[in-house]
Order: sequence, then C-alpha cells, then structure tokens
Amino acid sequence: MLNKIKHEKNTDRKVAASALTNAGNNINGLSTIGRKKIRNFKNLPPIAFPAQTILTNQLLRSQSAEDSERLIPQLENIYLSSGEYLHQNGEFDGYVYFPETAVISHLQTLTDGKTVEVAMIGREGASGICETFGSNRPAHYAQVTISGNLVRMRTETFKQEFASSGSFQTHMLEYVNAYLIQISQRVVCESFHVIEERLASWLLMIQNRVKKNQWEITHEQISLILGVNRPTVTQAAKALRDKSLIDYSRGRLKIINRLELELSACECFSTLQNIH
Repeated sequence: MLNKIKHEKNTDRKVAASALTNAGNNINGLSTIGRKKIRNFKNLPPIAFPAQTILTNQLLRSQSAEDSERLIPQLENIYLSSGEYLHQNGEFDGYVYFPETAVISHLQTLTDGKTVEVAMIGREGASGICETFGSNRPAHYAQVTISGNLVRMRTETFKQEFASSGSFQTHMLEYVNAYLIQISQRVVCESFHVIEERLASWLLMIQNRVKKNQWEITHEQISLILGVNRPTVTQAAKALRDKSLIDYSRGRLKIINRLELELSACECFSTLQNIH
C-alpha cells in the first residue's frame, strides 16, 4: 500500500512538472529546444521607430542625411535578452539586425554540442547580411550575449538599398571586410593564445561595444563562447581578479583597471580594435 501511494505521488509530480515545462516553453513566443531559446521574430508586432531617436549603430550613423531620411522609416526597434537566438543554422528569419546596445555572438557549434565564438557584433556592425549575398543558410548561430536594443531591417529592403545606393553599399562592404578580418584573427587567437589572454581580449571587446565597465555575464556563458570548460574560465577570471583588473559576483562582471587589462590581453585585441 505504501509503495502504491509513493508511486501515485511520483506520477502526479511528473505530470505537474511536464505541464509547467510545456507552459513555460510557450510564454512570450519562446520555444525551448534543449537549453536553447528561439524567438519567432516573424510574429513580433512592429515597434514604432521614433524619427527623433538618435541611432548609436555606427553603420547606420555613417549614412548620408539623404540615405538616413529614407532608411529610418524602414527600421524597427526591438529589445532582446541574453541567450536568445536571432536565427539558427538552416534558416534565416528575413531581417538584418543592427545592434544598438546589445551584443551578438556568432557561434560555431559542433555535433557534440561544443561551441566557440567566431565573431562578435555590437554597435559597429550588423548581423544577417550573408543572406543579402545569396547565402542559402546562416553560416553560424547568432545569439544575444549582452541584452539590449537593436534595430532591424527587412532583408528585401536591405537588398534594395544595397543595389541602389552607392554610399550604403560602400559602407556595408567595408564592414563585411572588417567582419572577415575579425573571423580570421579569432581563428589565430583560439589556436595560439592562452585562455587568460583570450579572456582579457574578449572582455575588452565587449566593453568597447557596451560602453560601460560592468554587465551581466556568467562563467558558463563565457565558457561556451570561448570554447573551453567552465573551470578553465573560472581559473582565468580569478587570475585577472587577483591582479585587481576585474571583479565578478553573482553573474555580474566589472572591469576595474582597463589599462592594465589591455596589457594582459593578447595582440588580437589591438589588431581588431584598429579595424573599426
């Protein structure tokens, strides 16, 4: 009798847990695949983009007054949380994204689930341009690393602007060249530089994009981005903290001494900083 009661209780708990999981997977248009969240951006209602808004994305700010006047009505403003994906391998969602305060990681993922960041995109660039050049599928996962605002433009609109505006096309091609340089340099970095140097460089790259000295990030997130296990990240972060270069607590990381952190970074940081 006691065993029967225990079995019934366990069954009830499993049913309740399953119901909660299924309900949580459908909240706010999010579906959960394993531990990865994908937002269905096609179904998001457009958010009005005020004409008086001052853009911080450098690609959009670099446009002429005439081009900007034409482009701004085509933009939609959205906010994305850390961990959300813009698109997954195998599908585009029909938008080009221009980060304002958010930071996007382009991740390469292996069949065993291991990941590594091949490029970082902040207010200096855009994500989703590859479709414009005829790519049938994204080359990488695009995931939000630092929560924040982005503006997006429909891919078809981007293609039309790219084809008709010489200035717009020039700025985009210059960025694509910088993006390719970043990927090449990151390959070198991940192959030859030690984790403490890589972590220092990566933190400086983040700070350049968010324009503040602290933000929310966990060691688990950093380990997935840098392609190493969590204890390795913790050890490297501790080494930087022991030098009073950074501090971290409860998922929040702070840069204390940027100048000294630059000295601890590998040469990749200065190389990549000079291309933007």
